[in-house]
Amino acid sequence: MRLSPELRTRLIEGYTAHAPVALKRFTSAQVGLPIRPEVRRAGVIFIHVPKNAGTTIAKQLYGRHIGHRTARFYRDADPTFFQKTPSFALLRDPVERFVSAYDFAARGGSPSVPASAQVTEFVRTCGSMALCAERILHMDESARARLDFVLRRQSDFICDAQGEIMVDHLFRLDDVAGREFQVGGHVITMKQRENAATQDKQSADAHLVELLAQVYPRDFALWANAGEVAP
Repeated sequence: MRLSPELRTRLIEGYTAHAPVALKRFTSAQVGLPIRPEVRRAGVIFIHVPKNAGTTIAKQLYGRHIGHRTARFYRDADPTFFQKTPSFALLRDPVERFVSAYDFAARGGSPSVPASAQVTEFVRTCGSMALCAERILHMDESARARLDFVLRRQSDFICDAQGEIMVDHLFRLDDVAGREFQVGGHVITMKQRENAATQDKQSADAHLVELLAQVYPRDFALWANAGEVAP
């Protein structure tokens, strides 16, 4: 039986959270789980927050898309490796990201990256961006944890349970778009993006912005305070 991407991700996350570190190091070396060998070879941990231009970076660092792993995932998988390895992530304006995520799901994904059936059906039943935001707003934490990656909080990927940033470098997407920057000895170019939308998106009105501020308050705070410019 072939596992769905969602079930496979949950199984890997469960293993990462509960298995002994020594066992996880062994399975990483043997089968690339939970930490893929491409990450160890690159010597830099990129936290790929969905809908933040991460496919472009992942392919340059690792040669492929390797999934949306959180900073907590890497820390739990191998605390020593996470502590000694440079880590970074891109942060996107929360309103722009939600609009992009909704559009991505509504279209069924992009030519290179299909959306999951789960998120496509979710936005279809919502019917509009505002209703989608309202539905997420009234979810409990367990339901939010089951949301597709593109609709989850950016802070879930880059912060610990107390909301503290876990990565060494947090760059605003606006600051690196269209240019080159360096992290961990790698030169990364954002002059041409993979998986970028090629059609016009819907726009966000004041009501939607107000809803999103309630849905993603920590993301709004991160965006307001982020200011690191990539070298």
